[in-house]
Amino acid sequence: MKKSMVILLAFLLFSFQALKSQAWSTIANKPTLTEASASVVIGNTIYVVGGSNTCEAYNTLTNSWSIKANLNVRRGELVAATVNGKIYAIGGYNGSAQNTCEEYDPALNSWTIKAPMPTTRSVISGAVIGNKIYVVGGFPGNYGTLEVFDPATNTWSTKAPCPNGRLQINSCAVLNNKLYFIGGPFYSGVDVYDPATNTWSLVTSLPSPRFSGAACVMENEIHYIGGVNGGVFTPSFPNERTHYVYNAVTNTWRTELALPKKRSRHITETVNGKIYVISGFDSTLSLTNTNYVYTPSCIANITNN
Repeated sequence: MKKSMVILLAFLLFSFQALKSQAWSTIANKPTLTEASASVVIGNTIYVVGGSNTCEAYNTLTNSWSIKANLNVRRGELVAATVNGKIYAIGGYNGSAQNTCEEYDPALNSWTIKAPMPTTRSVISGAVIGNKIYVVGGFPGNYGTLEVFDPATNTWSTKAPCPNGRLQINSCAVLNNKLYFIGGPFYSGVDVYDPATNTWSLVTSLPSPRFSGAACVMENEIHYIGGVNGGVFTPSFPNERTHYVYNAVTNTWRTELALPKKRSRHITETVNGKIYVISGFDSTLSLTNTNYVYTPSCIANITNN
């Protein structure tokens, strides 16, 4: 056999083994069934906030959950963010839209009310840039409202609204100090906010419309997982298993290994090079307590670098 053929076969065998390592597996059940929760990561721990009045912490090293102090205000469809080791729960829905902002201190296991968000909103999205929390979209309002909370001064400011405002639970992620606002009902667009210029722009759209999916960042790429393909949250527009990945350098999306089961109104977080998917609705629109962790393949890691 020619040397070139041996090399080719060896490469194909390596590729097959690497692709096999790309996998989803289950993790421990969350103590409380919730949907439309929010989450943050501190160290090796994922804090899942709201969906009711709960705050629960998942230790990725021990695959175990612990129950923390309840929120002062029960709500789902909120934003959670972490700045300087504190957790902030903002806005949401509890029979009506909320503007409450609370701060959680993990050392004290207690919540403290902070300055309220200027606009009362639910089904919102948000993320942290430069130790400030950006909250965008939601209902009621013009669906494009962008307000920024500075925990250091306990104050809010208003920025340029997203020109393509939308409600429903969409997703935000941060790459290169820019805020990516992803998806919406019947909408596949990705709007990007630059805090340096207080302006919005568009990048390449999702391969198909999605809302109520969840986004996270791993290895300087955005992973958008699950969600609803359509315009309303009903069995007519079912949840999806899709797993899209955005590369800002090439301004392109690709598809990676899909979730084992359909999911929406869930959360995703990245810890130590793995993606965790927690809570939400399954394909029957029932709350689920089956949670997953995604381990990327060796080839994906090589390609992304």
